[in-house]
Amino acid sequence: MKDLYTFFVRNKEGGIMEQEATFAKRRYIIITILITLILSSGMAYSYHLINPYQKVHNLEITVLSDTNKNSYGHNVRIWEIRKADGTTLDLENTAIQGGWTYGLDANILGYYQAGGETLSIPINSTSVSLGIIKNEGSGIVELSFDGNYRKTIDLYDAEWQSGIEMVEGIPDIWGMVLTFIGSFLLTSFLLFRIFQKLYVKKEITRWDLLAGFSTIIAFSSLVCVYAPLELFFANSKEFWFDSLMVCLAAAHMFLLSSIILGLILSGILCVSSKIYRMFCRGLLAVVIVVYIQGTFLAKSLPSLDGTNIDWSQYIKYDIMTAIVAVVVVCGIGAAAWKLSKEVLNKGTVIVTSFLCLMLMSTLIVLGFSEDAFMKKGNMKSTVHNEFVMSNNKNFIIFLLDAVDSHSFWNVLESTPEYKKIFEDFTYYPNTLGAYSFTSRAIPHILGGEWYENDIPFEEYQRKTLKESPLFKRLEEENYSIGIYDQDLNMPLDVGIERFENQEEISQKVTSWKEFLETYLCLGGVRYAPYKLKAYCYNTIGL
Repeated sequence: MKDLYTFFVRNKEGGIMEQEATFAKRRYIIITILITLILSSGMAYSYHLINPYQKVHNLEITVLSDTNKNSYGHNVRIWEIRKADGTTLDLENTAIQGGWTYGLDANILGYYQAGGETLSIPINSTSVSLGIIKNEGSGIVELSFDGNYRKTIDLYDAEWQSGIEMVEGIPDIWGMVLTFIGSFLLTSFLLFRIFQKLYVKKEITRWDLLAGFSTIIAFSSLVCVYAPLELFFANSKEFWFDSLMVCLAAAHMFLLSSIILGLILSGILCVSSKIYRMFCRGLLAVVIVVYIQGTFLAKSLPSLDGTNIDWSQYIKYDIMTAIVAVVVVCGIGAAAWKLSKEVLNKGTVIVTSFLCLMLMSTLIVLGFSEDAFMKKGNMKSTVHNEFVMSNNKNFIIFLLDAVDSHSFWNVLESTPEYKKIFEDFTYYPNTLGAYSFTSRAIPHILGGEWYENDIPFEEYQRKTLKESPLFKRLEEENYSIGIYDQDLNMPLDVGIERFENQEEISQKVTSWKEFLETYLCLGGVRYAPYKLKAYCYNTIGL
């Protein structure tokens, strides 16, 4: 099986030397093809995940001439246009066209004439979420991006309510194809050059490749998997997303990090074997320093209660991290000077493999011990019927969160119109929340039972709200119940059918780019230097 293929390489004198490949090296071709296809597909998928749609140039909102037979008008009221990055469009400064107005009905972009007109809004986003009001006088609108994507929405509803409509752009197929082709060509070239150095020029050994590969896996495992998941598993009840979603993010970031580092190392190897070995040693030093930072030097983390943090008082920890980094680099440098290349490479493989095994074992134990793999199911409040009152009898609890009772009393005394509004209310000036967090205090108020920390809080919340004497009394007297609190997020098994304004939380990531950034910052809370922790805290909203 000789003469399978032939490589031509230049010798030291600049001439051409023919090197026949043997049957044994055919395995390298098969592995090369598989690696190239996997890496190229991974890069194309990453492109789609981070940049899934073409940039939107023009959002078009057309009021159709037709209306629902039960509607008495063509009215369209838009109270918010939110872009994929979370920012909202300034409706007040939107270029108004035709019969569109702003501010005629509160801070709302509205249309109150006969149908048939289109409002074009330039917007740079991959998708938009429109906050639209529906009622008995609303019409039918058609939404489109540059005329290519159309979505028709009937805004008629017998009861006044508001909802969110999601409109996405066109998938960027060409971007994915070009990313795949570029990755395929680059990977093929790099692997071809590595083959030359391994089998033809014999400048490197298999242990050199294994050392680089194991170091990449260790870095990606620590930074992209272990560090974020450790914080998530230990505090999974505090996040809106569940373990499935965060594990998908972990897998994606692990693959993306490994691919990028692999391409970088391969490129360096093609330039110089000596620089390649130095880079591998440096990456190993980074892995060790990051692990020590998160495991031993993150014992005095700032409070996670949302208060302002004075990061200047943590400079001493950055100095300690710098000292550790110097010691680790010097230690690896001394080892490289004293030990042979093969011994050092084997040691690198053993250390990184042990570290990966230890990290993954710890994650599995932590995940199961904290019940982090449980699927989440919670409700969220909507504004449905928020200001709709009964003609017979109404029972309203107006709870002022984090407002001093004296301040409220002073407002009532100094503002006669407010005092008139609240004349039928009973004011309880000495009421004090039992806990510092709204999500903890509300179940106590509605259920009347203290949380003694003897059972998981989720179990207490579920039991207290499900058996609330207040809810049972209201249901016995045939009240329609609505809870308008964005922080409560009651479990589904409390009974979503008991409340007219609650809906199940849809765990869908609208922007993977932002979600992956937040995911990485979870790991940075413990494992990043203190100079970077401030950014991580701000990104995840701590």
